[in-house]
Amino acid sequence: MAGTATSVVEDVPETVSSPPPTERPIDIDTAPLQTAPAAADCTLTPAPAVLASPPVELVPLPLAELQWQQKPELPAAGIRPRREKNRLYAGPVEGAFFTSRVLQAPDGNAPNGRESGAWTLQYGAAAGLRLGRHWSVESGLQWSAVRLQAQRTVDFRYRTDREQYNAQRFVYQNSDDQSVQTSFGEVDMRMDIEREPNRPILDQALVRLTLLTDEQVRYVRLPLLLRRQQGAGRWQWSLAAGLGFNFESGYDLRLTAARTNRLGVRRISARLQQQRAEGLAPFYLDAQFGLGLQYRLAPQWRLRLAPEFRYGLGSMYQNGPFRSLALSGGVQVGMLWGL
Repeated sequence: MAGTATSVVEDVPETVSSPPPTERPIDIDTAPLQTAPAAADCTLTPAPAVLASPPVELVPLPLAELQWQQKPELPAAGIRPRREKNRLYAGPVEGAFFTSRVLQAPDGNAPNGRESGAWTLQYGAAAGLRLGRHWSVESGLQWSAVRLQAQRTVDFRYRTDREQYNAQRFVYQNSDDQSVQTSFGEVDMRMDIEREPNRPILDQALVRLTLLTDEQVRYVRLPLLLRRQQGAGRWQWSLAAGLGFNFESGYDLRLTAARTNRLGVRRISARLQQQRAEGLAPFYLDAQFGLGLQYRLAPQWRLRLAPEFRYGLGSMYQNGPFRSLALSGGVQVGMLWGL
């Protein structure tokens, strides 16, 4: 059929508008977990370009304006700032010293006989003040002694008018006081001689005696030292030098043995009339040098081992024909506590 138009009608589905979603509360405990959308469903939105900003000129501030803005650094929790402590220290000390002396007799007028040094014990207390990391000054109070063992020769004048019998029927004589030269001066001694009855001794006869004595002079000593310390950790070593001020506090003499070459003499005894040596100086000065090895037992306790050497600068005699200079050396141990 010519001139006839044919129209095609397509079925277009009607768009059904859905009602708006209804808002309702979501229970967190019962709501299902939502999964993230797939990568294909996500649309990336490009970020806008960052506009370039003009450069900013930095202006330096004076140091004086920054000082007040700086805050002090606080120590970390539980850590205290380090400070200097235990500048003062003190403790007991004790040591053993070998003592002797040096005689200076320009005229050759020295005591007769022989003598040798002997060991003595010294004890007391020490105290010090730290002046810095390495330096300290020390002092203290010590009880010391100078001890000598001597052999002297004494001439004894025998007197028959003082003879008498003792309980064992031996002739016994009590002599007069006799002046005896010792290592530390002259002393007054009373001697007793016992002889056999059948061996008489002539009146005014000279009996030569040999006396073995143990003598010592006690002193109260005040040292004043400057000590240089070195080392780190628990161990430290030190050098010390200074002076010692010695004040005489007593004198002891003990007769250890007596003998003679005269026949008939059975026993000799002697005793001091007074515990004092004539001419002994009440004070003398000495120089002290020493080392020190120190171990820290605890933060405030230290054990020190200190070898020392002392040399007298002044004579032990006040007025005498010769000078007697004390000489001693030994080891001292101390337990020091930081105050």
